[in-house]
Amino acid sequence: MTEDHRAPPLQFRLRSLLAMAVAVCLIFGTLRWLNVPPRASLIVLVILAVSVAAAVALVAAIAGSDR
Repeated sequence: MTEDHRAPPLQFRLRSLLAMAVAVCLIFGTLRWLNVPPRASLIVLVILAVSVAAAVALVAAIAGSDR
């Protein structure tokens, strides 16, 4: 009998996804409360999107490295 050793799939808990959504809401709520111009909010959004993409790529690379 040969056992197939596959890596578990990448999964995120619902709690962590909710925490990320709350963090983004707090960031943009604070920016709006401080009357930050929309262009600066767009820059913050782009930085957040790039950092999330980099983090997901890093997690995927780490998960795929133990094959």
